[in-house]
Amino acid sequence: MAGASDKARFYLEQTVPELREWERRGIFAKPEIGSINTKRSEFEHILCSRGSSTPATYARYIAYELNLSALAKKRIQRLNLAKPTKGTKNSRHSGQTRILNLLERGTRKHNGDLSLWMQYLDYCKKVGANKRRQRVQTEILRLFPTRSDLWTKAAGDAEKAGSVSEARGLLRRGLRLCDDNGKKALLLEWTRLEMRWLARVEGRRHVLGLGVKEAGDAEQAEQEMRNSDHEANVITLPKEDVLSESHGVDEPSKPMIDDAAITQLLSTPVMSGAIPMAIFDAAMKEFPQDATLQHNFFDLVADFPRVPSTPTILQHVTESLASSVPGSVVSATCRCRLLLVGIPTSSVEFPGAIRHVLREIKTSMNSLPNAIARSNFAAASATWLEALRKDESAGPEIQQILTVQLRRLRAEGVGDNE
Repeated sequence: MAGASDKARFYLEQTVPELREWERRGIFAKPEIGSINTKRSEFEHILCSRGSSTPATYARYIAYELNLSALAKKRIQRLNLAKPTKGTKNSRHSGQTRILNLLERGTRKHNGDLSLWMQYLDYCKKVGANKRRQRVQTEILRLFPTRSDLWTKAAGDAEKAGSVSEARGLLRRGLRLCDDNGKKALLLEWTRLEMRWLARVEGRRHVLGLGVKEAGDAEQAEQEMRNSDHEANVITLPKEDVLSESHGVDEPSKPMIDDAAITQLLSTPVMSGAIPMAIFDAAMKEFPQDATLQHNFFDLVADFPRVPSTPTILQHVTESLASSVPGSVVSATCRCRLLLVGIPTSSVEFPGAIRHVLREIKTSMNSLPNAIARSNFAAASATWLEALRKDESAGPEIQQILTVQLRRLRAEGVGDNE
């Protein structure tokens, strides 16, 4: 079996072509090359010695190689050196390969160190090593299956890559392996994933103009009625295509959009929020009477006000709160916030909705069972009303009304505590 010196020499010999290229192109001087070789030799002898290497040693070695690679890149840019000719080894690619091999050696020897694995994964993303990244990510999930944050990160990477189905599969696998706290986090992340998907579909629908024709039909009909009297007294020319009739040129075909198909697509259960509601129902079966989880679901869905199915989903969550924890602070808060969902602060419906919300806050305050609940409800209501007050699009009158209401809520909260 080879000793530590032989192993270190083996790894050091692989760096000789890179060092020679740096010296030949003038990137590093000969004394600097000797210093680099000495530093690498120190690290390799530590790593190859039995029982002397630690994850911190690998981290220091990798940090040294990263700094060295960055310095070489800056010197190449400063010296304005041309790319190496065909047949010669590119130092940038050899540096990336060396760092990847170091990370591979470190994670193979210390496979229980999560920080080293995450550094490996991040570097694969940085250099675009996608196949290796997928392999590393699979290995991380195999070694740490109960970490919900790792499943969330993997699902987020899959979503960024454009594979929503893969992200859903990762979250489902994580739900089978994580503990209760991890399951709650993954259920919320899955809901966020579905809401982002619905938001993207809605954005594309508006960009393509699909399903928005019906909204303008009434306005178009009204405009036609206004112009009917004028058109009755005007002699209009026929609108036939002269070019197509005279010269036999066919009129170019226009793309046809099946309005019935679009309407049927928009009325499917998926577009009406069936998946987020199914996730919420599954969460409530797993964690009944968990008002905090229900409130987190409400806050998450409320962050997507432009999704058409958001009011339906929030209504479902509010009804579940009213049945599972009636008379609670969370239920009352969500019931009041639901009245403003889907109403922009700059719209004409907003003042009336604010009036309704203030009445509901007063009613809910009186219906709470004790002073502590009323104080908590006042603090929770003041938090989200303060965000509305800071919105300048609401107008100065609405801001003044909210300022007065906030003063009352804070006074009631202090009075109940006393």
